[in-house]
Amino acid sequence: MDTFNNSTVIDIVKRAENIKLNTFDDEKLQQSLSYGANYLDNNIVKLKVDAPKAVKMWVEIAYKDSAVPLMQECETELLRDLRQNPYGYKGGKGSETVIFQMEGKNGEFETIVHAVRPGLKYRYIFINNEGKLLTRNDPRSASLPFDVHGWSETLDHNAFEWGKKEKDWISGKDARRLRHLEAEDKYGTPPEMIIDEINIAVLGGYQNTKKRIDKIAELGVNAIEIMPVAEFAGRFNWGYDGINNFCPKSSYGRPEDLKDLIRYAHEKGISVIMDVVPNHIGPIGSVQDDYGPCFDEKKSSPWGKAINFEGPGNEYMKKYMVDMSLNWLANYHCDGLRFDMTKFMESDITMKLISSTIRQHARTKDAILIAEDGRNSKRICSPLLPQEIISPIETAKKAEKDPSVLYNLGYSAQWGFDFQHTLEALVTKKTIMGLRPSLVDLESEFLTGVRKDDNHNWERTLDEIPDPPPNTQVVYHTSHDEIGNRGATRLILKILCTKLKLNKRIHGGQKETSKVILELIKGKNTATDIWDYRFQRYIGIKKHISKTEFEHAYKSAQALYRLATGTVFAYPGPKMFMMGDLEGELAPFKFFAEYPLANNTNDFYIANKVSKEKGYDVGEPALNDSMLYQKKYTDPELKEHIQHYCSDLIKIYKENRALTNVHRMKTYVYQQDDVMHVHKWNNFNVVVAVMNFSNKDYNKFKLNELPRGTWKEIINSNDTKYGGNGNLRNNHCYTDDAYKLSIKLPKESFILLKKVE
Repeated sequence: MDTFNNSTVIDIVKRAENIKLNTFDDEKLQQSLSYGANYLDNNIVKLKVDAPKAVKMWVEIAYKDSAVPLMQECETELLRDLRQNPYGYKGGKGSETVIFQMEGKNGEFETIVHAVRPGLKYRYIFINNEGKLLTRNDPRSASLPFDVHGWSETLDHNAFEWGKKEKDWISGKDARRLRHLEAEDKYGTPPEMIIDEINIAVLGGYQNTKKRIDKIAELGVNAIEIMPVAEFAGRFNWGYDGINNFCPKSSYGRPEDLKDLIRYAHEKGISVIMDVVPNHIGPIGSVQDDYGPCFDEKKSSPWGKAINFEGPGNEYMKKYMVDMSLNWLANYHCDGLRFDMTKFMESDITMKLISSTIRQHARTKDAILIAEDGRNSKRICSPLLPQEIISPIETAKKAEKDPSVLYNLGYSAQWGFDFQHTLEALVTKKTIMGLRPSLVDLESEFLTGVRKDDNHNWERTLDEIPDPPPNTQVVYHTSHDEIGNRGATRLILKILCTKLKLNKRIHGGQKETSKVILELIKGKNTATDIWDYRFQRYIGIKKHISKTEFEHAYKSAQALYRLATGTVFAYPGPKMFMMGDLEGELAPFKFFAEYPLANNTNDFYIANKVSKEKGYDVGEPALNDSMLYQKKYTDPELKEHIQHYCSDLIKIYKENRALTNVHRMKTYVYQQDDVMHVHKWNNFNVVVAVMNFSNKDYNKFKLNELPRGTWKEIINSNDTKYGGNGNLRNNHCYTDDAYKLSIKLPKESFILLKKVE
């Protein structure tokens, strides 16, 4: 059990480190991935921890399988000896665990231990700068099999057999892999990217998620975005209360299971974007602040304590978040990262440090980086300069004194909040998050997608920064937020609520409206007599809904949903759909979380507080009610229509370069008619998408400013095979001498025409 004093072990370690270095690209990347229990070779582990608050440190390893260390604070005989004489302790052997002293320098501690096979449990013991002796798991654990309060587990990342196909994927030989675009005219995210946003808990764990991969591959989707799986307290959660950002959630499966899922997705041609949370640490079980200055007491976030990115000792958390990003990209082979609500990091310096460091390494430089930011500033997706990629840390230090350095943060894309809010407003005829139903706003979001103002006083004005290309906006009509944080209902049901004027028929706000519409849908799908006055009064409806009224509203809601989906596909950039939305899913997606304390009992206070805010039990009932393909939430006819429509849209989108690789684009708004068209072309591939948000059929609608020629309709959302009535279809139509194109345009519809001559 020797440590540094064994020269034979040191020689083996040097050879092993050289082997591991060859797995990646450069020494800097190796350094970022060297923290934690870094398994090398021949049962040798190098343990390394960043701990600026520690003055003396040991690692305790459970060598025997009979040792089942469940809690961080559990006592062992050796730990009791260490508590009695911490500074004089030289190390020793016990019946089940062994403690090794670690060497410390500049706030970092490390030691080398041999005869440690992958799977053994360990924890750190240290005396902090206040003289307290603490026992904690590793803040960069590769595995936490006993949840956030348990011991860490050693893991050999190199032991997983990725296979030859995966090597081709990573090297770029597999052309299906989606990568960050660096060319000036094609900077950002591949415009052909179609994302299915998924939650592993709802899908039943890492291995069961393969079924979802099969389904979306069949539909033609080419990417998934996995809601956060970093280890959190409890068995299930949306994922945004993560505690240890370096290891996947243990209740969903082993780390190897997640790697196997990612490999499986790649084999199916599906790129993987991992959702990560850089703006806060979850409320239960965090250890980062015990090791170093994790929080900035002078700031706060919407979720509690703010991360210390710019206060004293900020290097600790900057390095943590940078290395976390590299871990998911290098060790788990993710093709990109989606960063949760980056504006609440309150540190554009850290945002830029993360992106520039990722771009620095050959292994990770082409990763797709998506910021959920909300500011919609063109700075977020403005490209980095070559020198900034070469010297990320120096650039970050310069930005501390010169804010103008932050005019370009270098992300591939940002979530299109404004696009979503405007589109939802147009189909529900309601103001959404301050944005009203406005085709002028939608046109602006098609053309630039960014706001012209910024709340900072830059030496360089935003007007001097070129508008980023459209493919730097990920657009969608619904994400987990729009469902889970606004009544748990999907877009089609939100539209139906408006069509039925449900808010005037019941007592209560959005929570009650959502409950009622879900009860109506469940009743309809399970052959309940939902037209009975007694049933409607029982679920809270005071003014009766007739069968005719409901069916008319339901048809209209479906038409507007198809219109919203078509509008997303008309946008010249990457797009995203919540899991199930491409298949006509009606099941809610509720916020769910289990809130356990260290003694494994439910924290009823937090659970009850959140349940009251949401209007339903956010525990296991919410998880179960969010499962896909439940009979009570399945309308077979709707499912068939929507799936057919979306499958055709995806096929058409991929076949027409004017949609995926637009060279030129013009928009035209017919304000009084509530109609908009988008004209796009790539050389000889010319298309025009027409969106009719009005409740009016047009037997002859004239589109302005289109090139002369013959046009053919290639999709019409009003087709009977998609659930429409089949009226007002276009065969061939022709542009007249005034460059006007007369078409038939059904109400609440999306049509796409292609120039054929």
